[in-house]
Amino acid sequence: MAKRFQHSSVTSVEEAKEDRISHLPEEILTSILSFLTTEEASRTSVLSRRWRILWTLTSSLNFDCTKIALGKKLDDRFALRSERTRFAMWVKRVLEVYKDSNLDEFIVSFDLTCNSRRSLDKWMNFAMSKTLKRLEISLAPFSSRKFRFHDECYSFPVDCYSFIRGPEGLSNISSLRSLCLRYVNMTGEVVEHFLLNCPLLEQLTVAVAYRLESLKVPASSLRLKYLEIFDCYHLKNFEICAPNLVTILYNQGGRYNGRRMKLQAVHLPHLLDLHLGGPELSITEDFFGACSSSFSQLMTLKIVVTEVRMQECQVRLKFPKFPELTNLRHLGFKTEYDICSILAVRLLIKSSPLLNKFTLELADGSRCQIKRRVRTGINCPHQNLKVVEIVGFIGGAVEYEFIMFFLDNASALEKIILRPRDPFSPSEAENKMLRRAREHAEKFKTRFSPRVEVVIM
Repeated sequence: MAKRFQHSSVTSVEEAKEDRISHLPEEILTSILSFLTTEEASRTSVLSRRWRILWTLTSSLNFDCTKIALGKKLDDRFALRSERTRFAMWVKRVLEVYKDSNLDEFIVSFDLTCNSRRSLDKWMNFAMSKTLKRLEISLAPFSSRKFRFHDECYSFPVDCYSFIRGPEGLSNISSLRSLCLRYVNMTGEVVEHFLLNCPLLEQLTVAVAYRLESLKVPASSLRLKYLEIFDCYHLKNFEICAPNLVTILYNQGGRYNGRRMKLQAVHLPHLLDLHLGGPELSITEDFFGACSSSFSQLMTLKIVVTEVRMQECQVRLKFPKFPELTNLRHLGFKTEYDICSILAVRLLIKSSPLLNKFTLELADGSRCQIKRRVRTGINCPHQNLKVVEIVGFIGGAVEYEFIMFFLDNASALEKIILRPRDPFSPSEAENKMLRRAREHAEKFKTRFSPRVEVVIM
């Protein structure tokens, strides 16, 4: 009996040591590898002779190394230049050994400029030679504080554009479902070519394209549900005709120059999420004026004001007249100026009877110390607001004014969330200002009604 038990134990150990994964069909293994980044998948080549080529048969090439790079100190330009060279060599080696002709996904995400034009042109031409479903080229600087000028940005290659206008190129891009181009200079003609010839396109992102001056999103883009146009500083004419859009993110970018963008939009019956940003408040007026009939179904609205003219500073921020936002559940407002008051957004809150959550974000630029009295006793009853969140909390008059307003008017208020720092800030250090902000938050906590939960993040 003991011998039989011992034999059974040995057998189970041997079975446990057996590599059963490697015996799976090739299709299943390549499918598993497709969930990994290209760097992670390539590491499996050391497992065995069979695994050596398996990763080259995956339908996804993901060269997103932003997280790895952020863990390194690349503030020094020489260190960054060296890292760029290493990245380019790595991508080159992978493309040389890649074997699968049915590529679905091609992603490049790294801090690259026009100095890497030769490599980027090859990668772009490689991508256009495939029948991709997803293409993402993101060349943003690793540091959010670093500005990249027009002549530093990579430009969409002319020969590549010529190719996708021909029969083979048109056939290849027709399968695209998601297109994301960040810090890639291109004209509206190039973007519109993709929109007109990619009938399956569902998501489009274009960010920091200096040469983009005019853009029309045609009505033929029936599948398009997500549209993001971010920091295209020279965009003068913007026409939106895609009828099935669900989400629009538009940030005008740049500094105020007195020029108004010409905006046209048809009825957008499925629009649920709208994010608007720019150097002045007129951008909200333009959007709401162009398609006010489309906003009754909005569920999320975020407004970002990156700059305010001195005339507006003197009279405080004033929003244009808004239509009834009868379905709005989450309202967000972000500004870089400490002149923001509850008077500025009161009309928005009043126009949103079903509002459930309000988020106020005070960016790093909103630290100018403008002394003024806190406004209290503003009457604007609200029956459904339950959560108020303040990001970048420092314990100043602005935050106190907002908190008191909601305590006085939001009868259903359940929770106030205070975040003493911007969650997107690259610095995680608990510095003196952060500690002081937390102390202010703790003091604020003692003043609130016990019916309201206060959470300090």
